[in-house]
Amino acid sequence: MPAARNRVIASKGVAVTILTLPETLDRRAVAELSPKLLALRGAAIVLDAGSVRKLGTIGFEMLIAARHQWQADGLEIEFRNWSEDAMQALTRIGASVDMLTGEAGQ
Repeated sequence: MPAARNRVIASKGVAVTILTLPETLDRRAVAELSPKLLALRGAAIVLDAGSVRKLGTIGFEMLIAARHQWQADGLEIEFRNWSEDAMQALTRIGASVDMLTGEAGQ
């Protein structure tokens, strides 16, 4: 899995870290990405899903857990740039981007 990259940008006067998600979000990727997410806890983040081509249930569960944790911490988390492949993978597992944004009643 390519290393997830991050960069800090100014958004609304707040530093936001952008973390680029890997091409495949399976069990192995989750094991590698989880510590990186935990290291970013306490800061607003954007998860860029533009590179995601394959997304398993465990990858989706990790993203849901991150959303819940950031919300519980009172911090902003944003998911953006979903690839068409990732959108189709979400549909296959019975999920949607709305479930990550909280717009699906989650």
